[in-house]
Amino acid sequence: TVKHELILGKQDAIEQDLKNLEFNASNCFSQAHPILTRLASEGDAEAQFMLGRIYSGLWNGHEDKNISLRWYIKALEKFKKSAEMGNVTAQVNVAEIYTWLPGPHDSERIKWLTEAAKQGEPTAQFKLGSIYKNRKEYVTAIEWLTKAAEQSHIEAQYELGMTYNRMARATSESDKVRNFRQSEFKAVEWLKKAAQESHSEAQYE
Repeated sequence: TVKHELILGKQDAIEQDLKNLEFNASNCFSQAHPILTRLASEGDAEAQFMLGRIYSGLWNGHEDKNISLRWYIKALEKFKKSAEMGNVTAQVNVAEIYTWLPGPHDSERIKWLTEAAKQGEPTAQFKLGSIYKNRKEYVTAIEWLTKAAEQSHIEAQYELGMTYNRMARATSESDKVRNFRQSEFKAVEWLKKAAQESHSEAQYE
């Protein structure tokens, strides 16, 4: 059965229900979809956001980019107002929506993740760090990944370990980056922390 919190349209409960039911997609979709659709049609931004995620490919067999885009745009209008008022969850959601919208929106993603990360939100710090890591801006990446990792964000701990690992092997980086050359022990430290939290890739490393 669908939880009472899901019926109320609370985002955290919706998220948890999706995770709990994800491995039984046919059942969870038939249960959650009509409720989410009703809430989204009534203007519930969290439900609109979740429908956008579902149709972006969250559940196998229910991917429809056009429907996903429609719900994401509706949610964006509402979330952005809250984000501009400093709501951390809305800021993270706005950043994620920009990930799925057509066209380059890197500046908007970074803007809103930075706003949330400055307020101490670990998921925003992790995502921001990952963006800078992919850009090979390792010093900035480490700054944000460390903040998230110190809040026990497991994925951030793994990414931080791998970033230190890569920097320790760098051969043509700036002087500032070369200061991390002796940072193998940092890589081991953070990968070990992630492994202790059952991160499978960290355990492999």
